Amino acid sequence: MNDSPITTWSWDLTRPGMLWLLLLLVPVIWYFVRSLSDFPTWQKRVSLVVRSVVLFLLILALAGLMLIKPTGRQYVVLGIDRSLSVDKDAAKVIDQFVEQAKSVAGQNVLAVMDFASYPSPIVPVTESGVETDRTTSADIKPDRLRSSDSGLQ
Repeated sequence: MNDSPITTWSWDLTRPGMLWLLLLLVPVIWYFVRSLSDFPTWQKRVSLVVRSVVLFLLILALAGLMLIKPTGRQYVVLGIDRSLSVDKDAAKVIDQFVEQAKSVAGQNVLAVMDFASYPSPIVPVTESGVETDRTTSADIKPDRLRSSDSGLQ
Protein backbone atom coordinates (compact mmCIF):
# COMPACT_ATOMS: atom_id res chain seq x y z
CA MET A 1 0.00 0.00 0.00
CA ASN A 2 1.26 3.46 -0.85
CA ASP A 3 1.67 5.63 2.28
CA SER A 4 2.72 8.81 0.51
CA PRO A 5 1.37 12.02 2.05
CA ILE A 6 -0.56 12.88 -1.11
CA THR A 7 -2.77 9.78 -0.93
CA THR A 8 -3.38 9.85 2.82
CA TRP A 9 -4.67 13.42 3.06
CA SER A 10 -8.37 14.14 2.64
CA TRP A 11 -10.70 17.13 2.54
CA ASP A 12 -13.64 17.61 4.87
CA LEU A 13 -16.32 20.25 5.42
CA THR A 14 -17.51 21.00 8.94
CA ARG A 15 -20.58 22.93 7.74
CA PRO A 16 -21.48 21.57 4.29
CA GLY A 17 -24.85 23.30 4.45
CA MET A 18 -23.08 26.58 3.78
CA LEU A 19 -22.32 25.45 0.22
CA TRP A 20 -25.72 26.78 -0.84
CA LEU A 21 -23.96 30.16 -0.83
CA LEU A 22 -22.34 29.08 -4.10
CA LEU A 23 -25.55 30.37 -5.65
CA LEU A 24 -24.10 33.83 -5.07
CA LEU A 25 -21.85 33.16 -8.04
CA VAL A 26 -24.92 33.49 -10.30
CA PRO A 27 -25.30 37.26 -9.72
CA VAL A 28 -21.56 37.74 -10.20
CA ILE A 29 -21.75 36.04 -13.59
CA TRP A 30 -24.99 37.87 -14.46
CA TYR A 31 -23.38 41.25 -13.72
CA PHE A 32 -20.45 40.24 -15.92
CA VAL A 33 -22.77 39.48 -18.84
CA ARG A 34 -24.97 42.56 -18.33
CA SER A 35 -22.15 44.98 -17.48
CA LEU A 36 -22.14 48.34 -19.22
CA SER A 37 -18.50 49.10 -18.40
CA ASP A 38 -16.12 50.29 -21.07
CA PHE A 39 -13.34 47.96 -19.98
CA PRO A 40 -11.74 45.72 -22.58
CA THR A 41 -13.04 42.16 -22.72
CA TRP A 42 -9.86 40.69 -21.25
CA GLN A 43 -10.11 43.02 -18.23
CA LYS A 44 -13.76 42.15 -17.62
CA ARG A 45 -12.89 38.43 -17.77
CA VAL A 46 -10.00 38.87 -15.31
CA SER A 47 -12.36 40.78 -13.02
CA LEU A 48 -14.93 37.97 -13.25
CA VAL A 49 -12.33 35.32 -12.45
CA VAL A 50 -10.87 37.24 -9.49
CA ARG A 51 -14.29 38.02 -8.03
CA SER A 52 -15.46 34.44 -8.50
CA VAL A 53 -12.31 32.99 -6.90
CA VAL A 54 -12.53 35.34 -3.91
CA LEU A 55 -16.22 34.53 -3.41
CA PHE A 56 -15.58 30.79 -3.81
CA LEU A 57 -12.76 30.86 -1.23
CA LEU A 58 -14.90 32.83 1.22
CA ILE A 59 -17.71 30.29 0.84
CA LEU A 60 -15.28 27.41 1.40
CA ALA A 61 -14.03 29.16 4.54
CA LEU A 62 -17.62 29.54 5.80
CA ALA A 63 -18.26 25.88 5.02
CA GLY A 64 -15.25 24.96 7.18
CA LEU A 65 -13.00 23.33 4.61
CA MET A 66 -10.28 21.31 6.33
CA LEU A 67 -7.35 19.30 5.08
CA ILE A 68 -7.07 16.16 7.21
CA LYS A 69 -4.07 13.86 7.49
CA PRO A 70 -4.78 10.58 9.25
CA THR A 71 -2.29 9.66 11.94
CA GLY A 72 -1.60 6.73 14.20
CA ARG A 73 -0.54 9.02 17.05
CA GLN A 74 -2.72 9.13 20.11
CA TYR A 75 -3.43 12.08 22.39
CA VAL A 76 -3.71 10.74 25.95
CA VAL A 77 -5.00 12.93 28.78
CA LEU A 78 -4.42 11.79 32.34
CA GLY A 79 -6.88 13.17 34.88
CA ILE A 80 -5.06 13.59 38.20
CA ASP A 81 -6.91 14.05 41.46
CA ARG A 82 -5.13 16.76 43.45
CA SER A 83 -7.83 17.19 46.09
CA LEU A 84 -7.16 17.17 49.81
CA SER A 85 -8.41 13.58 50.04
CA VAL A 86 -5.21 12.40 48.31
CA ASP A 87 -2.32 12.18 50.77
CA LYS A 88 1.34 12.91 49.97
CA ASP A 89 2.27 9.25 49.48
CA ALA A 90 -0.50 8.77 46.95
CA ALA A 91 0.56 11.99 45.20
CA LYS A 92 4.09 10.57 44.85
CA VAL A 93 2.68 7.36 43.35
CA ILE A 94 0.61 9.43 40.92
CA ASP A 95 3.69 11.42 39.88
CA GLN A 96 5.64 8.17 39.39
CA PHE A 97 2.82 6.86 37.19
CA VAL A 98 2.94 10.02 35.07
CA GLU A 99 6.71 9.55 34.65
CA GLN A 100 6.19 5.90 33.63
CA ALA A 101 3.49 6.90 31.16
CA LYS A 102 5.83 9.56 29.73
CA SER A 103 8.59 7.01 29.26
CA VAL A 104 6.36 4.65 27.24
CA ALA A 105 4.47 7.35 25.32
CA GLY A 106 6.87 7.30 22.38
CA GLN A 107 5.53 9.47 19.54
CA ASN A 108 2.14 9.83 21.22
CA VAL A 109 1.18 13.05 22.99
CA LEU A 110 0.70 12.82 26.74
CA ALA A 111 -1.08 15.56 28.70
CA VAL A 112 -2.33 15.95 32.25
CA MET A 113 -5.35 17.66 33.75
CA ASP A 114 -5.27 18.23 37.49
CA PHE A 115 -8.57 18.47 39.29
CA ALA A 116 -9.79 19.02 42.81
CA SER A 117 -12.75 21.34 43.25
CA TYR A 118 -12.27 22.62 39.70
CA PRO A 119 -10.33 21.24 36.72
CA SER A 120 -7.14 22.87 35.51
CA PRO A 121 -6.33 23.41 31.85
CA ILE A 122 -4.97 20.43 29.94
CA VAL A 123 -1.17 20.71 29.85
CA PRO A 124 1.08 18.62 27.60
CA VAL A 125 3.87 16.65 29.26
CA THR A 126 7.25 17.59 27.80
CA GLU A 127 10.58 15.76 27.86
CA SER A 128 11.49 17.56 31.07
CA GLY A 129 8.17 16.62 32.69
CA VAL A 130 4.90 18.43 33.21
CA GLU A 131 5.18 22.11 32.39
CA THR A 132 5.60 23.99 35.64
CA ASP A 133 4.17 27.33 34.50
CA ARG A 134 0.50 26.39 34.58
CA THR A 135 -2.68 27.02 36.48
CA THR A 136 -3.63 24.29 38.91
CA SER A 137 -7.15 23.48 39.97
CA ALA A 138 -6.45 25.06 43.35
CA ASP A 139 -5.73 28.36 41.55
CA ILE A 140 -9.14 28.43 39.86
CA LYS A 141 -11.65 29.98 42.21
CA PRO A 142 -15.43 30.02 41.69
CA ASP A 143 -15.41 33.81 41.39
CA ARG A 144 -12.93 33.51 38.45
CA LEU A 145 -15.47 31.31 36.70
CA ARG A 146 -18.31 33.74 37.26
CA SER A 147 -17.04 36.61 35.15
CA SER A 148 -19.58 38.82 33.47
CA ASP A 149 -18.36 37.88 29.99
CA SER A 150 -18.50 34.11 30.48
CA GLY A 151 -22.27 33.94 30.89
CA LEU A 152 -21.93 31.73 33.99
CA GLN A 153 -23.71 32.78 37.16
